[in-house]
Amino acid sequence: MNDAVATKPIILKFKNRSYTFEDLSKFSEFAESQEAVWSWLKMFAVNERPLNQTWNIYKGYLEHISHFLKKYPTNKESPDGLIRNLNIVTTTAVKNGFFPSDSLEANFISNLKETRSPKVAGYALAALMQQDIPYNTDSSTAAFEGTFRALQFLEMNKDTLKAGKSEFENLLHTSERKLDEIYKEISEKKEQINDEISLLKKSATAQKKQVQEQKISFEEMLESSKKEIKEFEHACKEKVKMHASVTHWKGKEKNHNNNIKQWRRITFWLATIGTVVFAIIAFSLVKEPITQIPVGQLGAMLAISSFVVWLTRLSAKILISNLHLETDANERVTMIQTYLALLLEGNGLPDNDRQLILQTLFRPSSTGFIKEEGPTGLLDTISKIKEK
Repeated sequence: MNDAVATKPIILKFKNRSYTFEDLSKFSEFAESQEAVWSWLKMFAVNERPLNQTWNIYKGYLEHISHFLKKYPTNKESPDGLIRNLNIVTTTAVKNGFFPSDSLEANFISNLKETRSPKVAGYALAALMQQDIPYNTDSSTAAFEGTFRALQFLEMNKDTLKAGKSEFENLLHTSERKLDEIYKEISEKKEQINDEISLLKKSATAQKKQVQEQKISFEEMLESSKKEIKEFEHACKEKVKMHASVTHWKGKEKNHNNNIKQWRRITFWLATIGTVVFAIIAFSLVKEPITQIPVGQLGAMLAISSFVVWLTRLSAKILISNLHLETDANERVTMIQTYLALLLEGNGLPDNDRQLILQTLFRPSSTGFIKEEGPTGLLDTISKIKEK
């Protein structure tokens, strides 16, 4: 038989039960068991014409099962149609009297075949299938006995049903008695339940009072939170207002810091180069008496030295100015951040103090250049003398 897995379960409904097959291998085993239990009918159907109709019903259904097992694995287009057709054939076979191999009827017929004879079993099966049985043939004895055995089997089934009914009535009586006992127990505990309900009511009243107190506490907390939120909102607004100022002064501080680094190097190299050049020229002129030094060379040396000194002093002034401006920018940033921190903590300043801080923050910045009254070089000295 084919062991392929079925695309969907195969469900067959018989008289007293249903069979579900998840794959073809299980269904093949079912088909083989039917063939093994009912194949003996074929031999007696040939010799006993009244049993021919019985065998044709079983033979037709078994052949259809075999046909289904051959077609189903290869039919990928309409497997549901094959299953639907199989269900229709099964319903028809059950109406005509087909009994599956593990049914009570099949077990009865198999037992009768072993204990009496296959012929008696065949006529008993025909009687269970409610077929017309002629009693005027050569096999009339077997037909009478088979019919009698079938009637006995059906009567035994009735007795079984009666016994089941009696057992059910006993079970119902027992259940009613247990229900009465449970009702009695519930009645006895009614007072206890009422006491527990009373305690629950008291507990509910106490919890209600506690909820009211918590509600009042929550409302107070809510008001306090609203106040804190307003203060925080005010602080955030102030922070937004001051954010541009902080960004501006931090940028200026960074810019002045970069200028300091740049002008520090320029001042250093100007002073170094000026000193080296002045030393070289002076060393070359010192070899001769000062009276023999040409006036042009002396004037050029003085002019160069004055220019170098002037450049060095100018670079130093720019360096000092950037130092001053960097410190000023840093102080302004510190003041703004301190002011914002006080606001965030809820320690806002009075309007007068706030105005004073804002005026200090936004005062004009001085350049930091140092004014000098004395001459700074030879040219400065000569110009001062000429002014006098």
